[in-house]
Amino acid sequence: MYAKILFQDIWRLGLDWDEVLPKELQNKFQNWVKSIAALKYWKINRCYFPEISWSKLSGLELHAFGDASEKGYGTSVYLRVPLGGGTYQVSFVVARSRTVTYCCWTDSKVALAWIKGNPCRWKAFVSNRVVEIQSLTSPCHWYHCSGKENPADLISRGELAEPLVNSTLWINGPTWLSEPLTLSDKGETVDLPVEESYSEKIISCVSVTTNIFEFERWSHFNKAHHVVGWVMRFINNARPHSVKMSGPLSSGELVKAKTKLFYCVQREKFAQEIADLRKGKSPARSSPLCRLDPFVDDEGLLRIKGRLENADLSFESKHPIIVPSGHVAKLLVQFQHIFLKHAGVSTIVSTLRGSYWIVGVRRIAKTECVFGVRGMIPGLVISLLHPYQD
Repeated sequence: MYAKILFQDIWRLGLDWDEVLPKELQNKFQNWVKSIAALKYWKINRCYFPEISWSKLSGLELHAFGDASEKGYGTSVYLRVPLGGGTYQVSFVVARSRTVTYCCWTDSKVALAWIKGNPCRWKAFVSNRVVEIQSLTSPCHWYHCSGKENPADLISRGELAEPLVNSTLWINGPTWLSEPLTLSDKGETVDLPVEESYSEKIISCVSVTTNIFEFERWSHFNKAHHVVGWVMRFINNARPHSVKMSGPLSSGELVKAKTKLFYCVQREKFAQEIADLRKGKSPARSSPLCRLDPFVDDEGLLRIKGRLENADLSFESKHPIIVPSGHVAKLLVQFQHIFLKHAGVSTIVSTLRGSYWIVGVRRIAKTECVFGVRGMIPGLVISLLHPYQD
């Protein structure tokens, strides 16, 4: 982190590659290089608790500390095990496993108030992140610690190797973590300023519940795909400080358009399922997604977790986009049918599932293989005018 911050400082100066660095940055770099030598003397036990038999370990707790600054983010995790007699042993650990007992600590009372509050109270930037945090952890497991007692603070501000190696805070966590905890005293928050939250206002608005894209108007997937792309370009060019686009739609625009297309379709058909997933709940048993183990990706698209998590495949192949049964699903199957020169049902289904999980795809494919000849000629014309660019 220290080196990354140093490079950021150099980059901000806008120097040419052959210019000499200012004396201050030269000293920082030399201090960093000298400090690295201390790492070879740093020893950490491979075993978390070398003096305790694994069969006697009970009551394990996982404590995660987080901190953020203008220059970076940091987190450190510790295992805590009771030894009896009101004493505990703490070990520095890096882990991704889920645990029953855990505590998350932050030295920001404002951030703690955000996490423990209703996300609807905050502005979009904060609200989106609070929703994600609350979907992964319970707000009741978040607590406050001072900045001087937060080991993650050593990461976020960037620390040289020598003081890091000699830091008992970094390797063992805060001293009070080795003592009995009174968590009720650690849950303090603050009253946020007015500007941090939305004040309640009575406003007039129009609620729009229908999709702005009328996909039923188009009889070919390429047409729907490109219409969404042109609408997104218009929106971009209408913004005052955006980079204006012109000419044919670029490949990047088409990728974003396809994402937006499936985003709109999913919000129209699976609004309740998406809301449940964002709250950390599973889809209802009556939902067609209840057996698919779905999740919402970073772009807001519903995907399947599946059993290929560790396979050597692309993200799209391991986690296909869920497409609800309907007009867009029919257009997608029709497009694949024509693209594969009117292949059979099994071929269409297997090739589509490399990127999409269409609800009821086999039934749609059977219908297309029987009656799809009606769209053969116009479909071929569309394919010639708009080559497959995905």
